[in-house]
Amino acid sequence: MKPNHLMGQIIKLLTNEKQNGILQAELEKKLKFSRSYISETLKKLQNERKIEVRKVSGKINRLWLPKYYPGTLDHQVRIGILRSSEYAVHLSYIMEIMEREQKELIIRVYESTIDLLQDLNQSLLEIVMAPFYPSLLNSLIYANPIVCPVASGGSAIVSLPGDDVLYVSETSTMAKFAQAYISSHRNIKMVSMGNMKKNIEYFLKYGGLIALWEPYLAIALKKYNLEIKAKYEDMLLDLPCCVITFAKSFYKMENGLAHKIQNVGKLRSKGNKSIKFKDTICQLLDFEESVIIKSLDSYHYFYEYSKFSIDSERLGIYLTEGQKQEIFPI
Repeated sequence: MKPNHLMGQIIKLLTNEKQNGILQAELEKKLKFSRSYISETLKKLQNERKIEVRKVSGKINRLWLPKYYPGTLDHQVRIGILRSSEYAVHLSYIMEIMEREQKELIIRVYESTIDLLQDLNQSLLEIVMAPFYPSLLNSLIYANPIVCPVASGGSAIVSLPGDDVLYVSETSTMAKFAQAYISSHRNIKMVSMGNMKKNIEYFLKYGGLIALWEPYLAIALKKYNLEIKAKYEDMLLDLPCCVITFAKSFYKMENGLAHKIQNVGKLRSKGNKSIKFKDTICQLLDFEESVIIKSLDSYHYFYEYSKFSIDSERLGIYLTEGQKQEIFPI
């Protein structure tokens, strides 16, 4: 029997179990190999950093694939992002840093902010790039530090014929944008549109108002006869659309990385559109390079961390000075 056959079975089992992992004794029952052979193979996989083994109690071990391990590992960094071009510049810079430091970088693209932040709270991600408002509420509960804003702008409310309903993605900064717009257009009803990638074509066919972010905005403007009703920066310029948040335990280990990431806004605000790893990022986001590059012009990058508002009245969320220092540590 080829050794790779057993390794493949172990990897498949652990892939199915994801963050739950599996007890070694349970794994041994599922595999039709001798205990000694399984133990030898597990040791080899562990030495190659292909699995993580932790003692539960006594001689009982639990196994995971590293990417699903519920905790931080020295040799890898896991980043979760929503499907937005806003993160492309920062993501490129982080990829460069990880390559230089010879750390494995795992990037996961999410369609749901709720799922993204849930994985951060369950120690399945070290860094998340997500909408500001849900990130702020999450940090209030779990004390995960927001290390820097990404940008303002990059979104707009657009319309086809019919403007009594405003479709918006739930639990996102787009909802805050939509509320600001509706405050002066009180006859409009706000409705959740759910998954943007899945539902955008449906809503664009039937008209109404829609809050779109880049690069969906650029694609929709090119494809449909849309009218821009409001731009994000015209209403909420000093509030970022999205921010970068570290897991609390990861920030304690890698706060130097947080300071490095902050510098990206300064570079971008000076017109630096350099993005390395373009092919990888385009493949991850599932958008063409020309679309992503064009959409970057829609953003107003924060070149100083202090330049965005964390004033409680402006945010609509009361923060004590202690909470501000804990959530925005640098």
